Amino acid sequence: MIVEAIELTKIYGEGASTVKALDQASIQIEPGEFVAIMGPSGSGESTLLHLMGGLDSATSGRITVEGNDVTTLKEDELARIRRQKIGFIFQSYNLVAVLTAEENVALPLLMDGCKDAEIKRRVDKAIQMVGLEKRGGHRPSQLSGGEQQRVAIARALVNNPGIVLADEPTGNLDSVTAEDVMGLLRRLRDENGQAIVMVTHDPKMAAYADRIVFLKDGKVIDEERLGGKIDQNHLASKLKGTVS
Repeated sequence: MIVEAIELTKIYGEGASTVKALDQASIQIEPGEFVAIMGPSGSGESTLLHLMGGLDSATSGRITVEGNDVTTLKEDELARIRRQKIGFIFQSYNLVAVLTAEENVALPLLMDGCKDAEIKRRVDKAIQMVGLEKRGGHRPSQLSGGEQQRVAIARALVNNPGIVLADEPTGNLDSVTAEDVMGLLRRLRDENGQAIVMVTHDPKMAAYADRIVFLKDGKVIDEERLGGKIDQNHLASKLKGTVS
């Protein structure tokens, strides 16, 4: 498994204000697999994603990324794992406003101490992969929402990580642009072999995945393999079933 989460529990707050965001949730991700995580709002989907990416720490349980137990790592080593082995895509893009698209994509490489020639080679390749060759010199404010998300995808892939974690990557996009972004993610996964784990509340977006994992009240309650068949009505009904 490229990522394995074992009986993760995450508790926020103390006393009467305690909230259990995850309750012994376990999930395994195979190399190259596209997994969607779904559930009613507040089911712990984003918390699970953040724990898998080392952006937060679990109250109990264990997470391995490419065989590394990230729950036992010191912060500097955990930061290295995040930079080199995991790509992140967020709903709000998280681009630096004063930097161009190319400069935003280059950030993980700069933080990793890559040489200038290597940075240029990798950034050019990543920008080309997402079809923004003519927009690389533009700042985020000069780009559409879909273009900004493509920049974020290029940034997530520039270090060629084994896994990409996407938190509602189409949440701020119109339906046509969302379909374009999902098609791009699926194509890049097929070409480059990264595993993708995506949190979404949209059955249309989840239908791009190979497998859907359903959460409710912080627990993994069900999963379904799509096997290339896309039945959005069934997915919508399934999601409603997790609410009841």
